[in-house]
Amino acid sequence: MTEDNKDKIIPTRNIDFQVDTIQVSKGAAGYFTPGRNKITINYIKGKNGSYSDYSNDDGLLIHEQQHRDNNKANKHIYAVSPEQAYKLDMHNEISANIAQLLLARQKYLETGDKSNLFGFYQDALEKREIDPHSPYKEDFDKEMSLIMNGTKDMWQEAYGNTYILQNKSHAECYGDKEGKYIQYHDLNYKNQMKNYYKIGGVDFSEYMDKDVELNNNQKCTLYEITKAKLSNTEWAKMLNVPEFDGSMSLMQYKKLALHSIVMGDMINSNYAAHIRLEHVADAMSNHNDENFLLQCNKKFQKTLNNRYSQHKYAINELVNSAALECDKKGVFPKDNDVAYNNAVNKLYTPQTNSGVINVRNTLCPDDNIMDKGLPQQALELQNENAIMRKIRKGLDYMGLSNVYTWIKDKFSDQSEVDEMFKGVPENKQSKNNDDIFKGENVPIRENYTGEPKYRQWEDKDGCRVSEVQYRELPDFTKDIIVKPTKSYADEKGGDNTISKSNLKSQMKSDQQKAQTAVNKIDEMFLDEMFTTPNIQNTSQQSSDNSFAVAQKVAKLKRSR
Repeated sequence: MTEDNKDKIIPTRNIDFQVDTIQVSKGAAGYFTPGRNKITINYIKGKNGSYSDYSNDDGLLIHEQQHRDNNKANKHIYAVSPEQAYKLDMHNEISANIAQLLLARQKYLETGDKSNLFGFYQDALEKREIDPHSPYKEDFDKEMSLIMNGTKDMWQEAYGNTYILQNKSHAECYGDKEGKYIQYHDLNYKNQMKNYYKIGGVDFSEYMDKDVELNNNQKCTLYEITKAKLSNTEWAKMLNVPEFDGSMSLMQYKKLALHSIVMGDMINSNYAAHIRLEHVADAMSNHNDENFLLQCNKKFQKTLNNRYSQHKYAINELVNSAALECDKKGVFPKDNDVAYNNAVNKLYTPQTNSGVINVRNTLCPDDNIMDKGLPQQALELQNENAIMRKIRKGLDYMGLSNVYTWIKDKFSDQSEVDEMFKGVPENKQSKNNDDIFKGENVPIRENYTGEPKYRQWEDKDGCRVSEVQYRELPDFTKDIIVKPTKSYADEKGGDNTISKSNLKSQMKSDQQKAQTAVNKIDEMFLDEMFTTPNIQNTSQQSSDNSFAVAQKVAKLKRSR
C-alpha cells in the first residue's frame, strides 16, 4: 500500500435491494429498474442444475448500484440520435463493469486478494505492466487507461450481442423511431457519457482511447429504427459475402452467406473455429485420422450455429435486400442445386499446405442445420401474389405506400380495385419536427430518482420477494480512488506534466494488451458465451431495465 493509501478512510453507504426468490431457468442475475429506482437480485439456474443465490455477490450489487448512480447523474434525458442512444446504453453497462472492477481492485489493495479481478487486469498485474501500489502519477494514468479501455473492449467482445434487444429498445425510446430526434446531438451525448464515467473520483472518459463501435448485428437494429436501406451490394460488402446474382433461391442464398462468413473466419483467423484448415487437409490427404476429423466436424457444426447467432440480424437484412431486388424485377428464383453447390464448394476449396482440397464433406456434409427460414420481409415479398404486387407498386409510384396494409386487409372482401380505394384517407406528409430543437435544447423527460418503490413483502410462505435488504459497500460517488501526487519527473527535477502524445501512445498500447488478454478466452468459455440465452424482459421489468449477466462476469474474473 502506498503512503497515499495509509490511514485513508473509504466512504461507504448502505445499498438497498430486494431479492426475488422465484426460481427461473434463464434471465438476469440482477437488474435496476429506473422507473422505480430499485435494485432486484434474482435466483438463476446454473449449469449444474442448481439455483444460485446472488444476493451475496458484492460485485453484482455494486454493478446495479452504478446503474442507479448513472440514472441520478443524468437526471434529465436530452435528445440524441438513435445511434447515440444505443451507444449510451453500451457506456452505461461498461461503466457498471468498471465499478465492479474498482471494487475488486479496492479489495486487492486492502487484502491482496486477486480472485475477483477481471482477467485482463489480473494478467497485466502478474506481468507487472501496471502497479496499483505505485506513488507515481504516470503509473496511475497507465492503470486507469487499462481499466477504461480494457473493460470497454472486454464488454464489446463478450456482451455486445447479449444486450442488442435492450439497446434497441432504448434507442427507440430516446431517439424516437419517427425521426423527431434523428439528428445527432453531440453535446448531449458527450455530457451523458461523461456522467457515466465519473466513478470513485476519477473521470474515466478522459482515459478513453476511442468511442465504442457497433458490430453488424448492432448496426442492423439501427437500420430498423432509422429505416435506412442498404443495397444488396452494400450489405454483401459489409459482411464480406457474395452478392446475390439471381442464380439460386433466397433460402439458398441465405445459406451461402453463412457458409461464406464461417469459412472467411477460418481462413483469416484460425481461432474462429479452433480448427486449422491445414490440419484438416493433412488428415484427409495423408493420415485419414477419422477420430480427428469427426471432432473437427462437431466443432464446425457448433461454429455454424454460433456464427448464425452472431450475424443473424445482418444476414436477414442481406436476404431482405436480395428480395427487394427480386421484387423490382418481378422474379423470385427457385432452388438451383447446381448453382448453389458450385458456389458453396468454391468456398470450401481453399489453398492449403497440402494443396487445393475440398473440405466441405468433412466439415459440413449436411447444411440442413442452417435452414432457419427466410426473414419476414423476404418471405412476404416472395409469397405475394401478382395482383397484390402490382397494386403495391402502383401505390408506391403514387406516393401512397402507407395505405398498402389497408388495401391488403380489404382485398379478400372486395374484388374491384376501384372499390378498394373508397374511404382511403389522403396521404399526408408527416410534419418535420426538427424545428422543435433549433431553439432551446429542452429535456425529453426527467428520470425518476426518488425513493425506491419495492414490491410488498409478506411474512408468510410463498412470498415471492424478500424484505428490503441493505449492504454497506464503498460509495463510488465519492472521491475513493487515491490519486498519486508526485511524478517521476519531480524526482528528476524535470517537467512534472505528462506529454499528451506519450499518454495517447500508452493508451493505444494498453488497448492492444487488453485485446490480447480478451483473445485468450479458452474454448470452454467461448462455447458458453455463445450458448448463453439472450436476456428477456419480464412483466416486472421495464423496458429501461439494465441487466448484469453475473455468470459470464464470474468467468472473466478468473486468472487465465
